[in-house]
Amino acid sequence: RPGLNPRAVTTLDGRQIDYYDSEIKMLIPKQDWMKDYASTDLWKEDTEIRERVQQIYKNNIHVLMKRFNQAHGVHVYQRVYGCGWDDETGDFDGFDQHGYDGNDLITLDVKKFRYISAVPQGFITVQKWNNDREQVESLTQYYRHECVYWLKHFLT
Repeated sequence: RPGLNPRAVTTLDGRQIDYYDSEIKMLIPKQDWMKDYASTDLWKEDTEIRERVQQIYKNNIHVLMKRFNQAHGVHVYQRVYGCGWDDETGDFDGFDQHGYDGNDLITLDVKKFRYISAVPQGFITVQKWNNDREQVESLTQYYRHECVYWLKHFLT
């Protein structure tokens, strides 16, 4: 429907730990233990990041509608990203996947430092993103280090 606003949810081992409500522009803890984290400056920073991302994703919908030759209608842009970590082997697995209307669109291959697209409508974006080597390497390092750090932190 017109004016539909994006939402963001963070999960840990399949359990929701926070929720960003874009209508009231608030990040809401969904676990009691997250309430301590919610009182920190990092929580405020996370809230501001989600607010900026909300606008980016709204813009992405319009670009994608043009690429898919759609003039109107209800469409969904979805991004799922995060990491996994095996404490026995020390192996990590990062993922960053973008979808449109329930289908795969663009995926970051964190092992090969590059984006790939499942459909021709994503090729322009893939080329642009892959040419920004600094951004690709920064995201890859995020999934290898910072994401794993926060995963371990929240697991404790």
